[in-house]
Amino acid sequence: MKSVIWRCVFIILINVLIFPQAFAVTSNVKPWTILIYMDADNNLSPYGVANIKDMERVGSNDQINIVTQWASETAGKAVRMLIQKDTSSSPNITSPVLQDLGQVDMGDYHNLEDFIQWGVQNFPAQHYFIIVWDHGFGWHGPLTSAPTFTKPSITNDISEDVNTGHFITTEQLGEAMAYAANLIGHKVDIYASDACFMAMAEVADQMKDSVNYFVGSQTFVPFQGLPYYDLLTQWESVPNADGKQVATWIVHLYAQYYHTLAPNRPVTLAAYDLNQLPAFNQAVANLGVEIEQSGVVNKNLIVTTASHSLDFYGGDYVDLLDFTNNLLQSGAVVEQCHRRSKYIINRQ
Repeated sequence: MKSVIWRCVFIILINVLIFPQAFAVTSNVKPWTILIYMDADNNLSPYGVANIKDMERVGSNDQINIVTQWASETAGKAVRMLIQKDTSSSPNITSPVLQDLGQVDMGDYHNLEDFIQWGVQNFPAQHYFIIVWDHGFGWHGPLTSAPTFTKPSITNDISEDVNTGHFITTEQLGEAMAYAANLIGHKVDIYASDACFMAMAEVADQMKDSVNYFVGSQTFVPFQGLPYYDLLTQWESVPNADGKQVATWIVHLYAQYYHTLAPNRPVTLAAYDLNQLPAFNQAVANLGVEIEQSGVVNKNLIVTTASHSLDFYGGDYVDLLDFTNNLLQSGAVVEQCHRRSKYIINRQ
């Protein structure tokens, strides 16, 4: 019996010595864990450092784990870290590296899933906020020809890995969030793209069954990205905030941050309640039927209305609220298509 006891003690000591961080955190279930999949192994590398330094100004605490998988062009590798508070003026990141992964294909969604699994196992929480950080192109890749209303065959959507040329597609992003929801036993509380052009219904629809609140921008996200210091500071003062509160804060703080930084620079960010998305999808389907049943004159008017509605980047990234409002004013259709879209909880 003594030999069995000593063997168990020996195994525990080995785990503590070799895997101290993992052993220490698995028994502490906090209210929130933030998982940031940061692909900065590209021209965004210095902004990745700046964002992590902003996170370190607040750091993880008794209520929130801030965990990142950070791929850096400067380092030429990816590491996993628990972000810890550092109020010094040092330009260097001081949070400890828990895992050195070497070169990782950040454009492979299986690596996103692997990071989520590792984060959930080592930093368990009641609620989860997942962020994918990098360049984004929306639900399809950049258009190289005249504006079109058909999807190109190449789908390079988010998290470009410049070493492999791989991207995480819209469909794969949805698969990763479904994997996360299954792993944690409930919907992911918040998903956010800290990347351009990702606040699209096509993207949100892929994760409507696995995510509660979705945050993203319809257009370019400036290099500085989301206001992590402002968000974490506000969150620290209201540690029991729920997903809807946090998603709403992000939008308000983003607008305030860029209004102060560059008052004349247009930015947009929105938060969606994905539990309302099925009703939105039905409204869009109804509009499609109504358009299909329209006469030739109405169809021509609809195409003209679409071409004069607010669009982003490639011409077919048209703002749906602006389009449906313009349709109403044109008289082309009667139904309002839920133009106030219940799934939008905050938009600026």
